[in-house]
Amino acid sequence: GVHQVYPLQHFEEVDQMQIPTLQTLEELKNYSFHDLPIGRGVASSVISLERDYNLFAERRRTDLVKWQIRMAANVVLNMEKLFDTIKPDKVLLFNGRHSEGFAVVSLCKARQISFETHERGSSYEKYEIYENTLPQNLDYRQEKMFEMWDENDEQKLAVATGWFEKKRKGTNTDDRNYLTKMKHGQLPKGFDPNKRNIVLFNSSEDEMKTIMQWETPLY
Repeated sequence: GVHQVYPLQHFEEVDQMQIPTLQTLEELKNYSFHDLPIGRGVASSVISLERDYNLFAERRRTDLVKWQIRMAANVVLNMEKLFDTIKPDKVLLFNGRHSEGFAVVSLCKARQISFETHERGSSYEKYEIYENTLPQNLDYRQEKMFEMWDENDEQKLAVATGWFEKKRKGTNTDDRNYLTKMKHGQLPKGFDPNKRNIVLFNSSEDEMKTIMQWETPLY
């Protein structure tokens, strides 16, 4: 088929945007542009960058939020123009939870255009496709999980067990190795064994705080 590259343009409109003074994460998640909830994607991206969901604690973070809002709005303006021009049957994009991706997903939903998001798979040679939803959709993931489990043979238990064992040893091939900086048998400097020490192994807050199905007061 013919491949056509459409370079995105910068719309001066986004420079003139009057962004209201946002003070809380909830206000950001509820922020919309052209009736599209771009604020939720912005929140997800900025939390990923800062590794902290207290996004308005510093002027630097507030400026970053505004910059990401303008960027997402510019993506919306580009995609609106592009969709009017080429009228796509389907849109494919990576992940979909970040500032620019969530803007595209929101526009696809508003215009009832089919879309697929892709995400890394079980190894570096594989990837996953999610039809008309995000990879973080728990209902969709559960449905696919049971579907794939029922389709596979008796090797599935060994494969599934091996995944957890490799993860614990740090020999997994599907994600980063989280054990590279750890020294076996050593505790952090200043660790006081005379105190009652409690550690929380929580998930990434960029997803926990911005994906609706993942929102929880647990942390």
